[in-house]
Amino acid sequence: MAKKERLFEIIELNYAGFGKSSNGKSNCTVNTKIKVNGKVFHEAGEGAGVVNAFDIALRKIIKPFFPDIDSIKLKKYISEAVNIEESGSGAKVKTSVIVGYNGFNLNFEHSDTDSNWSGCIALAKGINTCLNEFVK
Repeated sequence: MAKKERLFEIIELNYAGFGKSSNGKSNCTVNTKIKVNGKVFHEAGEGAGVVNAFDIALRKIIKPFFPDIDSIKLKKYISEAVNIEESGSGAKVKTSVIVGYNGFNLNFEHSDTDSNWSGCIALAKGINTCLNEFVK
């Protein structure tokens, strides 16, 4: 795949509210700012964790620009510490996500000391790539 431009960019990501609701489900709230077509949009999402909540907020922002976003799905999310022997608690986390579109499953990764940020960046890479390569 040829390198394409980013169709959107994460400007800011804030997350809080890890907990459980009265029905026993885990929940988290994410507030994010995303730049699309040179304009910055702010949105919140609530989900089972940070990456799920970010996915919900991101889709709210980019759906008017990319109506086919619903055809792109987060299929798998895996995080693992990659240099724990060298860094101890400052270890980097490598997050891999599998994003599905129209029968294709594509793997994207990102590493950072913040596993939540790493997961959101990996997901954003996957969605950007699918929009660039597959969705017209």
